[in-house]
Amino acid sequence: MPCLGRMLMGFDQLRNSWETFAQVDPLWAILTETDKTGNRWDIAAFFRTGRSDVDRFVAQAQAALGDSWDPARGRALDFGCGVGRLTQGLGAHFAEVVGVDIAPTMISRAGEYNTEPDRIRFLVNDADDLSQFDDASFDFVLAWIVLQHMDPQIGHNYVREFLRVLRPGGGLLFQLPYERRVYVEELPDTALKGRVRIGARLRKVAAGTAFDLPVRVTNTSKAIWPADFVETPIRVGNHWLDLAGEVVQFDDGRAALLAPLPPGQSATLQLSCSAPLEPGRYELVVDLVREGVGWFVDRGNRVDSCTVRVTPAGRSRERVAASPPRDAAGQGDRLGEAVMEMHTTPIAVIEELVTAAGGEICHRETWSNPSFLDVEYIVRKL
Repeated sequence: MPCLGRMLMGFDQLRNSWETFAQVDPLWAILTETDKTGNRWDIAAFFRTGRSDVDRFVAQAQAALGDSWDPARGRALDFGCGVGRLTQGLGAHFAEVVGVDIAPTMISRAGEYNTEPDRIRFLVNDADDLSQFDDASFDFVLAWIVLQHMDPQIGHNYVREFLRVLRPGGGLLFQLPYERRVYVEELPDTALKGRVRIGARLRKVAAGTAFDLPVRVTNTSKAIWPADFVETPIRVGNHWLDLAGEVVQFDDGRAALLAPLPPGQSATLQLSCSAPLEPGRYELVVDLVREGVGWFVDRGNRVDSCTVRVTPAGRSRERVAASPPRDAAGQGDRLGEAVMEMHTTPIAVIEELVTAAGGEICHRETWSNPSFLDVEYIVRKL
């Protein structure tokens, strides 16, 4: 699974990452079940999950907003709609539904799957606002498992925009994690078996430059590797050696798993590295590590490496000279180009934001999953 390789990416990178997801494995990117990578989602089953989720959302919203809120005659907005999993579910409850997404290919695929084009339409929203929509033009806005994947400042602005486009009395339902969960995971020593493969061979880089390197990780043990938010997580790291094999920079960068990785499964991570400060030729060595326990190479695993020419600072800005390995489908390891960030926002911040934007939180429900403490909000536009 592509995971948090760098923090707080900008709007352009956010768009580019989700466009890559849309082109390579769109259904899994929307609903990241670990056994559905590689375009293994059954289309009918995928959309059934959307109908089930929306039935629950609408029932919750009706209970929170009261009888005066009538979805049957209303207009709904599905923000971050992807290929329309929830949008089509909303079509069973609302007279008109609009789905928007940052990725053009998501919207194109959503149009292909659209079963009711007369009432459901899909639009690209290539902006950090909703300026293509008028004030008070929707009765319901849904943003489910979306805002957590962007810089909180961008996400918070969208919340303001949700309330701007809602009619008075209209409802907003969205979800955001409010805290990362750290817990102890029992993992046997036999779990420390894996394989790493650098996804794009770096040829040269300027001294001191920070860069992201795609690394393909495979769990070759018989145990499930936990997501990153445990006491001693499994991560990818790197070292720099000179050509004589002497260590120049030990324990340079890290990349983390944000979802459990079952035996035999692979994930592409973005490893954040920093080039040595002195020009020269170096060996960039990539390995797996269990924090607080040790490196996998010390347990007989093989590392991956590439020779890199470090040029004087300012002479070369070349980052990754990409020659990614091909996957079974022949489309390449393109997920290494994408980053799926995960962010949290404290509940108090959301409460203040909603109030300032003219809304009232009328329902709040918290729950936990292996990685985060999460909260669902239902908001009424005043």
